Amino acid sequence: MIRNAIKTVGLLVIVATALMAAAACPASAEVTFTAGSTGIVKEETTLTGVQYGGTTDPKGETTTNYFEVGLPTNRQRIHCANEGVSYAGTATGDDASLTVAPEYNDCRTLNANHEKALYVNVAENECDYVLRQPSRIYTGKVDLKCPEEQTLDIHLYLDEAEMIEICAFTVEPLEKIGHVTYSNQSEGDEGNADVALKVTLEGIPYIMHGFCDSENEPTRTREDLEFFSDITLTGNGHDLIISGE
Repeated sequence: MIRNAIKTVGLLVIVATALMAAAACPASAEVTFTAGSTGIVKEETTLTGVQYGGTTDPKGETTTNYFEVGLPTNRQRIHCANEGVSYAGTATGDDASLTVAPEYNDCRTLNANHEKALYVNVAENECDYVLRQPSRIYTGKVDLKCPEEQTLDIHLYLDEAEMIEICAFTVEPLEKIGHVTYSNQSEGDEGNADVALKVTLEGIPYIMHGFCDSENEPTRTREDLEFFSDITLTGNGHDLIISGE
């Protein structure tokens, strides 16, 4: 009986210690995007996102911005040139998320020798990326948000005039995809602080149309679209930073 009482007291001590530790260490912290001038009133800040540097893909090739989509036997690497890719949005004060509209131009598929092949048109159709509030380790999820009945569409053409379409890929709106790693850049454009984003979106569902399919099935659904990008997001005229620990 005494032995059981000692065990019970010991267990209560362990539980109490654990509860005190939990109280001292909050489960999560508020991490926000802060944009605008310092002071009580924050002005609306225009956000501009551009590519920077290069991204090394899993095969060791250096690219800047790319999608991977299609069957494993006929995987399409779609690369968009730095100068053809941009993101735009606005922010005011402290925000838990940022919404930016993507624009992709100068896109081509790359063949096995990493040479330009098919011509690509990425139709954004007013879809936006919603960069969710990052966690305490400065990573967060992304939503693809589109107007009603709209999708993000990727079209592949044989010719530059985009008259001979080979196939297309449809990406419907979805939430909490992939992850983005954020880091503050203290010296950005015009001396303002910027935020660097490393985007890794994998396992995205999509519908494949046409004949990029080596098995000649005109339509099929898959869940393996990937998108990789390194982006600098700037608050024009104001600092844009990630705050909170």
